[in-house]
Amino acid sequence: MTTFSRDVDLAKARVSTDASAIDPLAEWPHLAHAYQSLIEADDLDSSALRRLGLIPNVLELLGDVSTSQVLDAGTGTSWLFRHVAPKRAFACDLARPSTLADGVTFRINDLAALSWPDSEFDIVVASLVLMYCPDLHAALRELRRVTRDGGRLIIALMNPYFYRTGEVEDDGAFTIRRPVDAPRALPLYIAQTVGPLTYFHRSLPEYVNELVRSGWSVTELRDWHINMSDYRTATTGKLRARCNRTDLVPMFTFLSCSAS
Repeated sequence: MTTFSRDVDLAKARVSTDASAIDPLAEWPHLAHAYQSLIEADDLDSSALRRLGLIPNVLELLGDVSTSQVLDAGTGTSWLFRHVAPKRAFACDLARPSTLADGVTFRINDLAALSWPDSEFDIVVASLVLMYCPDLHAALRELRRVTRDGGRLIIALMNPYFYRTGEVEDDGAFTIRRPVDAPRALPLYIAQTVGPLTYFHRSLPEYVNELVRSGWSVTELRDWHINMSDYRTATTGKLRARCNRTDLVPMFTFLSCSAS
């Protein structure tokens, strides 16, 4: 079984701080279905990490949505509405998912220019999408515009400090190789296969400050660390390639926000 570091592609990565030159509308549509298939592949660990860490935290922060109008912004594989049943379900992305849950209204939309009217939604979910938005303020401002006063925003991020800033060693130690708070745009290959997709590395204060500027109040912030015992149980004997993982640093960060 092949062993590789999840940061191995960074050795050949272009590093930039110029977001204005990046056009996600050109990158995502022709790679979206390959990306969706890859992150749900049982023989790669993305699906296990989402099952163990991403989905439980998003669902817990969401709570009961049965009476709410919910937008899944940057829906990706459209997993959210396979787990929750809101009063009305809406989703958007730069490419249509291969499958959509029954009753979901989908639109091709850029997060920086949503096509819904003001105050349309009670809850918006932005799961693992803001890291790919070149104009973070425009995206957060649009998410605020389409959310009613007092509504909520649930955000999931790869951890802003420890994703793509270092490497997990064979003994589980984490070695930082790059500044943890320096903004940069990285061409990213998911599992060394799908890409390049431009990933915008931003610090946690940048996310929080842009949320505040866009009219959001942060009500909860949490990190998720891998439980290595659960991870090994979920992946042993199933993976075609083994990534080094560690429970020493968090993998996902979650924010719950209120439309102030």
